[in-house]
Amino acid sequence: MTPSSGEQRKFRDERRTRRRLLAKDILRLSLVIAVIVTVGIYASRFASISDMREFLHPDDSILGRLRSYGTFIGAGALLMAIGLPRSVIALVGGGIYGALVGILVSMVAQMIGGAIGYALGRSLLKSTVRRRLGRKRLKRLSRSFAENAFRYTLTLRILPFTNPTVTSLICGVCRVPFRSYCLANLVGFVPQTLLFGLLGSGFIKWQASQLLVGTGLLLVLVLVQSVAKRWAGKTRAGMEAEPPPAASIRRD
Repeated sequence: MTPSSGEQRKFRDERRTRRRLLAKDILRLSLVIAVIVTVGIYASRFASISDMREFLHPDDSILGRLRSYGTFIGAGALLMAIGLPRSVIALVGGGIYGALVGILVSMVAQMIGGAIGYALGRSLLKSTVRRRLGRKRLKRLSRSFAENAFRYTLTLRILPFTNPTVTSLICGVCRVPFRSYCLANLVGFVPQTLLFGLLGSGFIKWQASQLLVGTGLLLVLVLVQSVAKRWAGKTRAGMEAEPPPAASIRRD
């Protein structure tokens, strides 16, 4: 059976649409890759923690300290936005600035990096992420966030080995309220930042107390991860068994 001219035209239009969408995806991803390469070239001057300390360690002036903190926060935020694990930022921050200051500047860098990823999910990479997730998975995630945006985002953030960039993009695509998103980030980032900030400072200064506290926090974090995964699995199973009313689901 030969397809009609209308069907052929529809097929050609769909094929052109797919090619156009693919070209847009490639353009967006190329832009992100260009940012990664640029940051990588800039970061290549850092060969080790000692080199970072020498380049970033603040002098005694207030201006020098602010410049040092600003450089670390800006670089850390960009690197987290494009996929660097939060643990690395906290570890390096603790190694350069010590436990207290390192944890603080790492937290600020992570909060800004999370905001950048969220903004990308709401704008530049929105259509790309939506297509990669698929309609069914996106609907399930949107339902979960609609149930309790803060709790679900916190669950994702408190797990130590999740990808921060993917989480930020998904929260942006699912239109998680920005206030709930930032609050969940603030609470969820603390355990891992404390842990790796203390470990980074302890390894550089070789302080046994900080290493012991960091190791203890690591054990607690692993336990929390296990409990959170079990709770998230039960919550997801309950949502699939008893879907919420249509009126409670946020439409995208």
